[in-house]
Amino acid sequence: MLGTDLELPMPGAPSDIWTARRRALSAVLGQRDRICSDLYRRAIDTLGESPLSAVALMTASHCLRELVNRLPGVLGAAPSHSGTDLKLAARRLALVWRDHREPLVRAAEDGGNAPVENLAAVIERIDPVVHAYNAGGESAKAKRSAVALGHSKDLDNPTVLSFKAATDFFEEFRHPQSGAADWPTEVDSLLPELLVIETAIEGRIGNFFAIVDDLNLLLPHANSRDDATGVWSEPSEDLFREVISRIGNLKHRSIFFAGLQNPRWALKLCNAGALDPPPPEEPDEDVPSYTPWPAGPYLILAAAEAPEAVTSALLRTSAKTDAHEVQRILVAAGKKLPP
Repeated sequence: MLGTDLELPMPGAPSDIWTARRRALSAVLGQRDRICSDLYRRAIDTLGESPLSAVALMTASHCLRELVNRLPGVLGAAPSHSGTDLKLAARRLALVWRDHREPLVRAAEDGGNAPVENLAAVIERIDPVVHAYNAGGESAKAKRSAVALGHSKDLDNPTVLSFKAATDFFEEFRHPQSGAADWPTEVDSLLPELLVIETAIEGRIGNFFAIVDDLNLLLPHANSRDDATGVWSEPSEDLFREVISRIGNLKHRSIFFAGLQNPRWALKLCNAGALDPPPPEEPDEDVPSYTPWPAGPYLILAAAEAPEAVTSALLRTSAKTDAHEVQRILVAAGKKLPP
């Protein structure tokens, strides 16, 4: 995996966190966009400092943020953005508040009713601020989806949410606050989040078969049983996250579900939305519609031993689409459910 195939460091790098996989990812980014490659290389170089300074972590976090924000446009998957700019909306609210603050504060202090005209003017400017803030959150999620999936039609996809959580983790280090003294001084504690970001990018533009190899290494752990009882093992949080970060690509998702046999994964996968079929393709008059369902074979397999989780996934899916392939799997999995 990206963080495990440690080799000699790149020339000029301060430590050995540059691996063969990271060099390959940097090269692929360079083929797409020099700035993206430079941002990634700078992030890895600075994270490799030992001990890791607050300035190095801040620099790396800025580089990772700019990389993730730039990639959708480079990959031709930039989501459309519309709505009011948050800073503009906040500036307008500040101006209105300046003009109407005094009578509103006086009414609050005296316990009287706020003048309607003053209150209405402020409320009118509050709504755009809230709207812009919410739209900004959706826009950020759409950008993460564009990187992880190649589109922005499935913002609650678990791979997208895992990717966004990892990028949000580094957001905390972009601006030093009083707590900077407590920031990590070694890269080891940051590697799990970094790997989620790298894996999502690699799944889109990197070595397809490197992710396949990762999944083939993870599947025996996913399918493990207790040595003494033979009971299927519950998925750990770390293992689950490693898998989720690698199945944004539909083909990778199909490979994983084709190899997953452990029914005790069903509930966790269902709760994360990982058992849902992908959003349908845009209709084409000349091409019959087809919606693949990578988790379908696993749902059929797990139905008998994890009926509640499978039933929940089937019911949720049946309300979303009537695609032929999905309906076929719904019927096949339904037949396997206990009476």
